[in-house]
Amino acid sequence: MRDVQDNLDLAQLQAGGRGFILNARDDRKKLHGAGCEAVGAMVSRAYPKIFFEESTEAKQWLDGRYGQSGWTNCGLCGGTDPPRSIDLPPGE
Repeated sequence: MRDVQDNLDLAQLQAGGRGFILNARDDRKKLHGAGCEAVGAMVSRAYPKIFFEESTEAKQWLDGRYGQSGWTNCGLCGGTDPPRSIDLPPGE
């Protein structure tokens, strides 16, 4: 776990596409996959971003710090719980 330092650091983490990034806003804490387009730009004055290498590391830290109901996974990428695709028969 480490703080994301600036936009260059964020861009490198996103380009790598591995790991997870927490947007630690005052009003909500949302965990994204590192490559998620919803992570947004780095604006250190607004709120910090925190990088985690592994999903278990992220979940343990978030649950310990904010409780299980104090943070959410991203609705777009799924954060640590990526959405599963469902194969539907043709025409459905």
